[in-house]
Amino acid sequence: MIGERKMASGRNKYRLKVIILLSFLGLVRSHSMAQTDAFMSQYYEIPTLYNPAAAGSSGDLRFRGAGRLQWTGTENNPRNFALTADMPLTLAGRGFGIGLRGFSQSEGPLRMMSAGMQVGYRFRLGGGSLTAALEGRYGNGRLKGSERKDNDFSIDAGLFYAHHSFWAGISGLDLNSPVMSFVRRRPEETVDPESTEESDVAETENVEIKTKRTVCLMAGGNIPLSATLFELLPSVIMKSDFDRLRGELTGRLRYKKLISLGVGYRFDDAVVLTLAAEIKGFFIGYSYDCPVSSWSKKSDGSHEIVAGYSVKLDFRPKEKNKYKSIRIM
Repeated sequence: MIGERKMASGRNKYRLKVIILLSFLGLVRSHSMAQTDAFMSQYYEIPTLYNPAAAGSSGDLRFRGAGRLQWTGTENNPRNFALTADMPLTLAGRGFGIGLRGFSQSEGPLRMMSAGMQVGYRFRLGGGSLTAALEGRYGNGRLKGSERKDNDFSIDAGLFYAHHSFWAGISGLDLNSPVMSFVRRRPEETVDPESTEESDVAETENVEIKTKRTVCLMAGGNIPLSATLFELLPSVIMKSDFDRLRGELTGRLRYKKLISLGVGYRFDDAVVLTLAAEIKGFFIGYSYDCPVSSWSKKSDGSHEIVAGYSVKLDFRPKEKNKYKSIRIM
């Protein structure tokens, strides 16, 4: 009798741990869960994370690195890190945009990593340029206490329009809705060989993480303030997986294209404060999310840093001198 009670207690304790784990990660049904969406506050500085067609849109060779600590002060808070590089390219008189990106997301016992390549075709339109692009991403993940069964491959697509006074884009992310599968081994004390229930005698169980298809809209502008050295930089991002809509509205004030201050609002989540500087191609920006929702108020807020470097590119053909220079002795 004591052994049976101990066995039942072990099973209940294990089930409770599984329920807590899957609830934290967003359980859908039968050990199938959805990957938590990563949302960077300085999305306008790393647009290729959300739209592959943004590759090459700046006209520069652009490098960016970002780190985000979300909901600090809470246990197992999410941590996101990203690296991106992109540039325009001209081949045979045609314009292209290419980019590389890497992303890491940790949340409790789950860690997701991915790397992707973006290729887009760019053509002139209405005083600006329109780029259509595709991205292929290879993903890998780790779930504590589990073994990985396979890896996933994601496909993204997007359109991005860049003009000297505004930009806008639309993209579809994870269009093939990839699934990551794990095999989780159950502790021996929770396995009851005398039980008639299959779930009680199985030594392993499958856990699946499904990434939902997402539509992302982004837009921003550059509005010079007359008779001043300031300019207003409004921007917005909206994301939807057809179950939930998320978005952020941002307004920044930049002085001499060097220093900028900004404030934003992420719907039902946080008020975002930003400070950034860019000097001779070097960029660094910091943002702090002030929690406003019932869940995020339990934390000390979120911190994010974006840093990078941009190199000016000039693909215009260089004219050869018709005459040799005359050297005067």
